[in-house]
Amino acid sequence: MNVTFVSSPLTIKITPAPITFNPLPAQVVVKQGEKVDLAVAITRLYGFAEQVSATGVIPGGVSGLNIPKLDIAGGQNQGTLAIAAAENATVGEHQLTVRLTLKLNNQNLTVDQPLSLVVQEVKKTE
Repeated sequence: MNVTFVSSPLTIKITPAPITFNPLPAQVVVKQGEKVDLAVAITRLYGFAEQVSATGVIPGGVSGLNIPKLDIAGGQNQGTLAIAAAENATVGEHQLTVRLTLKLNNQNLTVDQPLSLVVQEVKKTE
């Protein structure tokens, strides 16, 4: 038996995540032995109100950087990601990734954004 139903057209919009990552600065500068705070802001879509975590992914060959995980609480839209450079941090411009992770329908989703981090050398005085 074949049955036909007539309906209006249906539009489906597919997005990678129920959040968008607001733009980061083009470049962040930190000196060896110091830290810098990076503002991380998101826009929540479709009523999504769960926790979102932000982490820094440091490329291979770069040492002396510490980026603790930032948890943006449910319903909040921003937080501060601390980037600390040890006194012996690798000097130069490094291409990091700031990664947002969240859960939706028991699935882990990630949203990445590149970040150019410049570590400046601090000369030691004797």
